[in-house]
Amino acid sequence: MYNFLYSVIIVNIVLWVCVLLVLLFVPPNTFINIFVFLFLAMLAIGVTASLSIFKFRTSKQQWSGPRLLFRKSLRWGIFVGFFVAGTLGFKAFDLINPLNYGLFMLINLGIYFWLRSIR
Repeated sequence: MYNFLYSVIIVNIVLWVCVLLVLLFVPPNTFINIFVFLFLAMLAIGVTASLSIFKFRTSKQQWSGPRLLFRKSLRWGIFVGFFVAGTLGFKAFDLINPLNYGLFMLINLGIYFWLRSIR
């Protein structure tokens, strides 16, 4: 295993513990509390997804620069986290209707094509 992955795994565990603590001990009675939970969930899901994407990409092809590959995986992981946290946010604020969710999907589609164009 690469040395930099140890610190990423520790950060991931800390993020999930923070998400769990906010979920259990902070009441969702204000917008700030809900946004803090959604932001922490986005980061935790993003780092977890980036580790999975990194593992999948390194098993398919050998790269000489694993840190560069992890940075690319982190971009896609944060994209997945943004999608999940955005969907949870729509559900939390009762904004989920076809128009809002369609616009959110258009934003995600734009981010997807933007991320694909970055080299």
